[in-house]
Amino acid sequence: MPQLEALHNKYKDKKFLLLAINTSEDTETIKNFMTSNKCTFTSLVAGESDVSRKYEIRYVPTNFIINKSGIVKHMSVGGREAEKWDSAVEKLLSQ
Repeated sequence: MPQLEALHNKYKDKKFLLLAINTSEDTETIKNFMTSNKCTFTSLVAGESDVSRKYEIRYVPTNFIINKSGIVKHMSVGGREAEKWDSAVEKLLSQ
């Protein structure tokens, strides 16, 4: 989560939105987690919803970079180093 928070803070003023969608925990658990980990990016609770089906999420975490048109530009499963996300976000923002 610290890497995601850093990514959020770096790009939040550059037309970038970091959005966490939780598919397995309840709202109160997520709220407590976000608060205790000092996460300031938005987190939603989706449960077993259309989000999981649409993006074919089978493993957690699954990470996406989606452009403003809703097209998935990058996807990875598991943790990912912040530097790799940085380059993907920079490339998308420069287009």
